Amino acid sequence: MIPVFQTRTGFGGNCLAAALASILELKIDEVPETATDRVKQMNDWAGGIEQDTIINTFLHDKGLILHSVWYQTALDIWKDEPKHYGIGGCRIKHNGLWHSVIVKDGKVVHDPHENSNRGEIEIVTFLIEKELWYEIQAEKITEGDIENFMDPKPTIEMVGS
Repeated sequence: MIPVFQTRTGFGGNCLAAALASILELKIDEVPETATDRVKQMNDWAGGIEQDTIINTFLHDKGLILHSVWYQTALDIWKDEPKHYGIGGCRIKHNGLWHSVIVKDGKVVHDPHENSNRGEIEIVTFLIEKELWYEIQAEKITEGDIENFMDPKPTIEMVGS
């Protein structure tokens, strides 16, 4: 992980791009723009899905996919695999906007904005090998475990170790 700082802040900032660039050890301009006009017009939920689509399209050629879990689930993952980086989603205290930071073993290790005034981490997104992710999801469907579909405790190699 090489720390990259965001170049825009506030609504439409690029903290997510900076977080991805940090984990993938890229320049920020090598990561696609996720704060598009379309995303800015959506609510948190729909905008998040749109951003995930943009990022997953970018990650596809790298053989990776995003996998998000609640913070408590991430803490359970880190008990077994403390070496993995994730992108932590938290809200900025004064305006409620979502902000991305780099987390590892339950702790923030890099904030793309030096003075973000962030709140508690609510969700953690890992970058994982997409073929393994598909296998886990297919196994859950086969076993009839639809309740945990798309929210497994992955026992796979994640990127950013």
